[in-house]
Amino acid sequence: MANDVYIQVNDHILAALEQGIIPWKRPWTGQLPTNYDSGKQYRGVNILTLGIAEMVRGYSSQYWLTFKQAQKHGGHIKRGEKSTYIVFSDKKVREVEKRDGTTELKIYHFIKSFPVFNWDQTEGVPRKEANAALDPDRDLIDVCDTILSKMPNPPAYRESGSSAYYMPKDDLVNLPPMDTFRTTNVYIATKFHEYGHSTGHKSRLNRSGVMGAASFGGEEYSFEELVAELTSAYLCAGNGIDNTLENSSAYIQNWLSVLKDDKTMFLKASGKAAAAVEYICGKGAGATPAS
Repeated sequence: MANDVYIQVNDHILAALEQGIIPWKRPWTGQLPTNYDSGKQYRGVNILTLGIAEMVRGYSSQYWLTFKQAQKHGGHIKRGEKSTYIVFSDKKVREVEKRDGTTELKIYHFIKSFPVFNWDQTEGVPRKEANAALDPDRDLIDVCDTILSKMPNPPAYRESGSSAYYMPKDDLVNLPPMDTFRTTNVYIATKFHEYGHSTGHKSRLNRSGVMGAASFGGEEYSFEELVAELTSAYLCAGNGIDNTLENSSAYIQNWLSVLKDDKTMFLKASGKAAAAVEYICGKGAGATPAS
């Protein structure tokens, strides 16, 4: 069952890429997919899968709900409408017997998927106004700095040279000077990407793609790159920072190739990215792959 969920999510992402849509490179507005009932914004990979559905199917609402939630609010799902699946992770604690006859508590993690519908697919459900749009005149550098200031035990940071990278040995994020970037948004998205890598340091979340000897272009390298890309995407999405990529053909072909080879990679990387975002935002390391 779990493997089916991984494949389901991966196929959804691949279908978008094949249409020229990069789910994690979007003109984010801050009005993320939101549960109609709770008012909570979806997180992690669900931002991407629901966002794809909104784009491809032309939904006007940011609100999503289950079949039962539609009934609860006096309405129903229109006949013939297709659902979009979201995923969430959970855990169970069980007492297991050891070989010596004693018992211990063991934690089992698992993922599930279930269908939701956009408000546009309903009838009789009261309309909700969209969340207030973020101020387009905000100082985005201040927004970026405020986010990164919450990170505990941050890496060293400098701006020099012409390359952006994270150096685990020195625990250092390096970016070219800000005025060399095409736009402020590109600068911020790149900065978030490199800080995403830095969460993999042994003093933080200790990911093997950062601390191990991952070879360029190899599976572990690609996985860590996807973690950093999604970390940047989730931070941009949550703060209404446009990280759209121009001239994206080669980029799309690369990720199509990678994700076709490993159908579990995307959801696993999304979970690591969600944990990285939680760490950067000062909320600890216990984030789940999706919710």
